[in-house]
Amino acid sequence: MIRWMCGVSLADRLSSEELRRRVGVEGIGIVLRRHRLRWFGHVERKEDVNWVKRCTNVIVGGPTPIGRPRKTWQSSMSDDMRLLGVNARDATDRAKWRRAIGRKQANPEQTGQRP
Repeated sequence: MIRWMCGVSLADRLSSEELRRRVGVEGIGIVLRRHRLRWFGHVERKEDVNWVKRCTNVIVGGPTPIGRPRKTWQSSMSDDMRLLGVNARDATDRAKWRRAIGRKQANPEQTGQRP
């Protein structure tokens, strides 16, 4: 869609990164990370007796499938928090958490992106 908006075809050999920069659109990975962390902060601020918060620590039994283990919600959260330099304790302070995850450039791998 962004290529169509810019009037660029694949033959023009412009990267998706460059086109997103031109249009001012964030990558889907960045947006998903921010939404996951926003939900994580919401759940972390809930009381410990809340069923949603209790579900975050549920261990599902059953046979272990062959191969690499599936990525868990906790591992995704720890990866996202490590990338942004925040921890779970920061989520208790809503204003601080929103500042930490709400930045337009929430992807430390990208440099030189417009704010």
